[in-house]
Amino acid sequence: MLKRILIGIGFLTLVTTIVIGIVAYSELEKSVEVQEKVKLFRSYTLPPRPKIDGTWKRYRCPEDKIAGFDFSENAKLVEAQYLMDTYGAGCADRTDDTHNRKTRYYAPKFKTYIELDVENNCGKSGCLVNVKLTSEAIASQNCVPKIDFGPLQTGKGLQVGDSEDKVRKLYGTPYEEEPTEKPGQSHMFYSDLAVSPDKNVPPEGTLPGHALRVVLQNRKVVSIEFFTGE
Repeated sequence: MLKRILIGIGFLTLVTTIVIGIVAYSELEKSVEVQEKVKLFRSYTLPPRPKIDGTWKRYRCPEDKIAGFDFSENAKLVEAQYLMDTYGAGCADRTDDTHNRKTRYYAPKFKTYIELDVENNCGKSGCLVNVKLTSEAIASQNCVPKIDFGPLQTGKGLQVGDSEDKVRKLYGTPYEEEPTEKPGQSHMFYSDLAVSPDKNVPPEGTLPGHALRVVLQNRKVVSIEFFTGE
């Protein structure tokens, strides 16, 4: 009887060892396969970035003001608490992003929505880094600010509803211009860039920098987004 028990225990131990060995080998193969895939993925998506030196030409975003906010070089930060005290709570964007938070308002007089993007790790209470003006309903029309914003236009006078011709007259040829996924819609993009004399090297974004994205629907401005690059 004892002999049978010992044989049984030995058999179970052997089977268990084999199973563990098979599982371990399988996991090792998976690990090697994953590592190889990651290695290939990284080599494909993360090529060495070229160095920017004196031979590169610098392009600057042609705008630094929007909706009464000034983002020029010597301007002061716009604190999040100031936005809250001045314009009210608005409608906060429900997001899990701990880096930034968005607040949206609706200006019925101009039928324009305003989106303010606040960087949490900036200033005493967070600071304003990006602004968007749009005719697209990105918030409830009940999200009316306590007081009106500054002129709902850029520093050079571009506003929602203007023509594509006006965009070109104010800002010239954009760095990037292409259709979006929506029929009849396209965008024009202006940005701080450094462009290499070698045409085979793609332009490098010079961050933190400014960028202006103008979205057109049937050649009319439906959205203006200003980014500080933070």
